[in-house]
Amino acid sequence: MQLFQVGHPLLRTGLPATLVVIGFCQMPALHATWLKWLALLGDSSYSIYLSHVFVLALLRNVLQRSGISIDNATSGWLYMLFCLALSAVCGFLIYRFVEKFLAKKIAILHTRILALDTPLMAK
Repeated sequence: MQLFQVGHPLLRTGLPATLVVIGFCQMPALHATWLKWLALLGDSSYSIYLSHVFVLALLRNVLQRSGISIDNATSGWLYMLFCLALSAVCGFLIYRFVEKFLAKKIAILHTRILALDTPLMAK
């Protein structure tokens, strides 16, 4: 017997999903400043995406060389949480010190190029 057999699928899934979205849309109105770290995580998500592969490979090599085993569920979960946290921290640091720096330099270069009256590809 499955739970929530009553009603149309739209009521079982659509209504709860709608309420969750409405709840999240109301959060800025609640002045939820404690969620600022989620905004930072969102801003740095592309850097996390690009760097997590290298962080995970590094951690795997460190784990293999140290001889630590993750063959039980508890150590596997701890390893996964550590990988997740370290990937997020490294990705944020790359975002903060590399991506933002390069974006600022590119914006300056773009402004200088637009300030020129001559076309880039002059004949």
